[in-house]
Amino acid sequence: MSGPGVISEQEQLCLRGFWILNSVVADELRQLFRKLWDEKHPLETWQNNQASGEAFFKNHKPSQIFGQYDNKIKTGNLEAWDMTVLCRAFISYTPMNSDDSKYRDNVTILRDLRNTYAHILGASRQRVDYTTDIDQIRRVFTDLDLNEDELTKAENIKLSQSEIETVLKERMDYLKQELKEDQLTNAEFREYVQRQESFQAKVLGRLPVPGQGGFTQGATDQGGFTQGGTDLEATEGGGQADQQDDLLPEWFRPMPRDQQGQVVTDKLIGSIAKHIGAEWELIAPEINISVPTREAIVAKHPRSIQLQVVEAFTTWKQINSRQATIASLIQILWQCNERCTIDWEGVEKVVMGDW
Repeated sequence: MSGPGVISEQEQLCLRGFWILNSVVADELRQLFRKLWDEKHPLETWQNNQASGEAFFKNHKPSQIFGQYDNKIKTGNLEAWDMTVLCRAFISYTPMNSDDSKYRDNVTILRDLRNTYAHILGASRQRVDYTTDIDQIRRVFTDLDLNEDELTKAENIKLSQSEIETVLKERMDYLKQELKEDQLTNAEFREYVQRQESFQAKVLGRLPVPGQGGFTQGATDQGGFTQGGTDLEATEGGGQADQQDDLLPEWFRPMPRDQQGQVVTDKLIGSIAKHIGAEWELIAPEINISVPTREAIVAKHPRSIQLQVVEAFTTWKQINSRQATIASLIQILWQCNERCTIDWEGVEKVVMGDW
């Protein structure tokens, strides 16, 4: 009998962070935009209509046009501007950065954080990284004189079922909209979205069925939500395992399951690091390596890509403990195949050579 399903603390933190950025932060940016516009245009205050939107676009048009985003800006309806559009308005349109770069620079920080929370496969954020992220948001709020009260209330809130469902939908909508702009191959894009959809189905599957009770606190140190029933991560009849195989290179699949599930050794990390290219930082979001941590790693080993990769994956191993398995490492690299130069022949020899 499998155990209860659990929405871990790390998953809660990731979903909460995404919700904070798309709800609390977005609301503050809308108010800030209106305030700045009205200060710059006292005779043409923002009316939240198409006339205002067209005026903003016409008078402060960005150097590069993006139809879907700029068309939404032209509506002038601030309430319909999501974080993507709000960030574009502050970063790319001239009135928000021509006089004072603090708006552009601070909103860039918020945009990068939102992208981090949106792109994490498996939607898991470690407590230390989440705390660092909230501190970054708080510093931005202070610098831009935004209202920190709502942020304080939100940073430790537990999302309700409906809020979780909303966050999952917003996260998927964002990915489907944004990832195509990253020039991913069609195959990679489909795999990325499929993996996010799998996570979404898993989380929604843990939610209570209407009329059958709500969440109960799990008997775990993480304080996760639990629900009686089937453990969605269990593998009965091999179905889940077969789905996992689709996320791994073909040469790796014959490795026995117990060996795939072994925790990576420092030696294995060091050997694989020799076969990963200079673009390793594009993998960092997938292993929950925050921007400050990434920058610290590069500064510590400025002349050695291999040492940078070793430290990044060693950090990943320390954070994930028993979940830092050989299969997890290969899966992470495989999903980033189009973003980073990886010598797969070399990786295969390292991994399979030991067995």
